[in-house]
Amino acid sequence: MNKGVRALLAGLLTVGLAVPVASAAQAGDGLCDSGFACGYDLTSYGDPVFGTAKSLSDWSDQGFGNRADSVSVNGASCKYTVFYRTWYLWDSRPIGKAFTLYSRQLMGRNYRDPNLSNGAGFDSNGTDVRNDIEATEFTGC
Repeated sequence: MNKGVRALLAGLLTVGLAVPVASAAQAGDGLCDSGFACGYDLTSYGDPVFGTAKSLSDWSDQGFGNRADSVSVNGASCKYTVFYRTWYLWDSRPIGKAFTLYSRQLMGRNYRDPNLSNGAGFDSNGTDVRNDIEATEFTGC
């Protein structure tokens, strides 16, 4: 490889490393990036982290179904995120609504729950939903 190509590659690599990489969430603080719904394997937003930006998402299909002990959301253009207990494979849709959280950037409150064992969101009625979430849907868009 000649010096000109090496210099070009080195310059591109340097520029690439200087650009911050967006992630679905930072473990430990429960703050999802804009446009994401996030789940965490442990209470208090512990690792590993799962994040999805799909407006309707089957968490099981992505390897995170029935694993979340804590969650957070930050819909970019949607005010709410609904969490469901089941993804109905035959119709490719969620069923069994569990609870709803608000978008952090659009609503500014009720956007995370560090412990799903004591209920979550404003409409879960204190039901234990840890390790019982299979799908999310952004609503209020």
